[in-house]
Amino acid sequence: MAAKKSKRVRDSEQLLNQLVELMEAGDATVVEKEGNIVRRLRPTKIGQSRGKNDIIEDINNKLTNDRTIEELEQFLENSDFLKDKTKRRYRRKEDYPDPSKPSWAEVNRAPRSKKQINLRLDARVLALVEEAAEKSGLNRTSWMTGVFLRAAQGEGIEIPAALQPLLDDPSQEI
Repeated sequence: MAAKKSKRVRDSEQLLNQLVELMEAGDATVVEKEGNIVRRLRPTKIGQSRGKNDIIEDINNKLTNDRTIEELEQFLENSDFLKDKTKRRYRRKEDYPDPSKPSWAEVNRAPRSKKQINLRLDARVLALVEEAAEKSGLNRTSWMTGVFLRAAQGEGIEIPAALQPLLDDPSQEI
């Protein structure tokens, strides 16, 4: 028979899971730490809008209890949560495709995976598009992407394998 976990360990695991969930969802950010030990969280604007203030306050109260510190420190040692994500990596000039031109030259820019187009639609048609997109739980662009792909397929145009996932779920990033 497997050994039963103590209440203290179960509570620590639950706290750790809550912490990870909040951080991954972008609902909370670390505002106070000692080395790799998280001592205090703050709700982000997204977290506030999702009503996570009470949960974060509860976690902050539990973080002051030393029983959880060892597990949190162990998890967070290799975690990306505490790394400074505001640092921007700049390419060196010699890394540009054409170092003789400035970084903003078209040849030195990263290729765009998406293109912007302008459509002129009758207001009534646009209202129908928005209603259909909302009913399917997609934004307008994702919904129209799916419609365009299915229409092209219906015309006998072969959809490349890289675009096939968009036929099932147009909201995916490819």
